[in-house]
Parts: sequence; C-alpha cells; structure tokens
Amino acid sequence: MSPSIEIYYFPILGRSAPLYAILDYAGADWAPKYVKDWDLEKANTPFHRVPVLYEKLPSGDTFVLPEAHAIERYFAKRFNLYGDDMRRDALQDAYVSQWNDAFDSVTNLHFEDEAYKDYHTKKFNHAMDLIIKTHGEIWQASPTGLYFGNKIYWVDIVAYTYYQVFSALGLTKDFTDRLGGLDKLKATLDKDPRFQSYIEKEKLRSANYKD
Repeated sequence: MSPSIEIYYFPILGRSAPLYAILDYAGADWAPKYVKDWDLEKANTPFHRVPVLYEKLPSGDTFVLPEAHAIERYFAKRFNLYGDDMRRDALQDAYVSQWNDAFDSVTNLHFEDEAYKDYHTKKFNHAMDLIIKTHGEIWQASPTGLYFGNKIYWVDIVAYTYYQVFSALGLTKDFTDRLGGLDKLKATLDKDPRFQSYIEKEKLRSANYKD
C-alpha cells in the first residue's frame, strides 16, 4: 500500500530536512519521491519549485502544497509542534525565518555564479552571527537547549536539521567554538526516542543521495 504522504524533492538533504525530521518524529506514513529529471519535471510542479507535498486524503483527493516553509508550518500545526500559544508561535516564525536567511545564502553559494561566492559567504556568515547572538542566549539559558522549555517544537527541529545540512557542507568550522548552546539542543534531540527514528531513517535515505 502506497504511503499517504509523499515529499517530492531532489535526492539530497537540503530544504527537505526539517520535513523529513518532522514526519519521522511524528511517526507519519510517508515516503520521499525523488526528482529524476528536473528539466522535464519542473513544469509539473505548482510554482516550478520543490519541495512539494502530495497527500492522499480519505476522500480520494490529493492535497498538493508547494513551498517548504508552508509545508513545514502545516506539519508543525498538524503534529503538535506549533501549539496554541499565539506569542510563542509568532516567535517560532521569527526564529525559523532567521534560519531560513542562512539557508538561502547557502543555496545561493551552491547554485549562483562563482563570481558571487564571496558575497553569499559574507551573507551566510552574517546570518549565522545573528543566530548565534540572538538564539544563543536562549540555548544557553535553557537546561535542555530547546527554545521553549522541555518540549520539542518546530523551531528546534529546524535548528537541528539546518545545522546538520550546514555541517555536511563544511560551512560550520568557523562557528564550532561558539555553539555550545546549540550542542545542548542537539544532544536533547539525539536522546529523544522519537527523534532517533529520524536519525536512523536518514542514514538509510542518505544512501540514495547525490554528492
């Protein structure tokens, strides 16, 4: 029987990382669906971008949702990672937006003209400096390193997975000695039995990824 949720994305760990982690953490019935030929398949996506969520509904219809951040927020609300505190969730949006700024710079580093590499490197470093300064105070003050008490929320998973991507790309060596607080967050998620499902399954999925 085919899964009820598919995430259509390239066979890499990129913008899909928080989506995969949320779904594994939630124990959802899902599977990745990899792009095979982007030039041919691009026109079939809603905004000519990935990731795209395809969800089979009980009615037999398919819910199609583009844009990574929209999908993340949808899953966060659906799987109780967003909550019912309006101000806390507004802060989650703000913190996730800062992580997205850093990720956008990384994307540009890899896909834009080599002539702009220094520019996007500076933007990434600036974004990470801001995250370390503003988020670092939260991580250090938290016994668990989590953003809001002892409960894992959407923003915690974004922080973990985006930093995972940055580390895999060799972009974090200049920040290692300034990230003690994030190490606490990472250790908390690493020990969580539900999050370990993502860690183990991601090891298996990575065998299909491109370098």
